[in-house]
Amino acid sequence: MKPILTLSALLLIGLPLAAEARERAPFGWPQAHEEVRQTTLRPEARPRFDEPERLTVQQRYSIDDAITLVEQRTGGRYVSGNQTGPSTFVIKVQIGPNIVTYRVDLANRSMSKM
Repeated sequence: MKPILTLSALLLIGLPLAAEARERAPFGWPQAHEEVRQTTLRPEARPRFDEPERLTVQQRYSIDDAITLVEQRTGGRYVSGNQTGPSTFVIKVQIGPNIVTYRVDLANRSMSKM
């Protein structure tokens, strides 16, 4: 019974203190007496739903460009290849008796041996 009375006493004392702290807080909860003001955006900042959305044109990459890049840099002869992403390709070239696989990224003009 004693712990319940202690808890009740703490709640009775703590509630007014919490309410006072809430009113004086410089941040956190909004004050109850303040009004919420609505601001409007400038006309140029508002989205225009009557105009179609401007889309960026994605660069199209060709496997022929990837083959040319690998053949020029390695001196090898093209064997096979396929596209693995929008700008990435896997190209196999024959260099001497060996077949070597390269991953080519045309967006960055880079290639790496696999």
